[in-house]
Amino acid sequence: MEERGEEVTMKPISLLTSLFLSYICLAWHADFTIAAAPKPDDKIKIERADPVVEVKEFDPAHPPNPAPPLEPGEAAVCVYRFEIEGDIRYTYRERPATAKPKDPAIKSWEATVDSMSINLALKVTIWLPTGAGERLTAHEHGHRQIAEAYYARGNEIARGLAAKIVGQKFIAAGTDPQMVIGKQIAAMNSNITGSYLSAINQPCAKSQKLFDELTNHGTKASPTTDEAVKKSLEPEK
Repeated sequence: MEERGEEVTMKPISLLTSLFLSYICLAWHADFTIAAAPKPDDKIKIERADPVVEVKEFDPAHPPNPAPPLEPGEAAVCVYRFEIEGDIRYTYRERPATAKPKDPAIKSWEATVDSMSINLALKVTIWLPTGAGERLTAHEHGHRQIAEAYYARGNEIARGLAAKIVGQKFIAAGTDPQMVIGKQIAAMNSNITGSYLSAINQPCAKSQKLFDELTNHGTKASPTTDEAVKKSLEPEK
């Protein structure tokens, strides 16, 4: 599932827009056998890949197909996308019936979330017109730097969210334990990945907007790109 974030509108002709996309991949796994409990250090695993950055040049008079996602009047664009893939592992056992059930086929199950693995990624594409000036190029990379700064916080955010469910127990009833438990596990996974994307995308978008306000979308010589990036991140410290 792919989610497109709100575009940061750029008005001046000489500058780009910064867009973000978010991607979620969900997975869950049940272990039906009796196994040793995971060690504490193994219960939550976070893998954060290095950011993948691609810079593409294009001829504005003869744009490629597909063309860079420019708004009218924009010269360049930085597109960034945060991605998260979650994998929840759980075990379950049948609970003894406390009374004779109306339907013998329906059983009660106790499930335990044993561990969670999360993979994080950031993909950035910077579109620059052929012969782009130094200021425009630096401005676009300023958007990249802001996205990377928030991505650096991804481990802490993801680990905190996973810690809320690892070790959690819940009851489910039905004829197919994989189906009824799987639905609840899927909801947990979706909540965590969605919460992660909100926690990283929303403040990042605010900093991107402030960055453009400080630089007038890259048209001002002062503050410099580095100064504006630093100032844009200060409210989120």
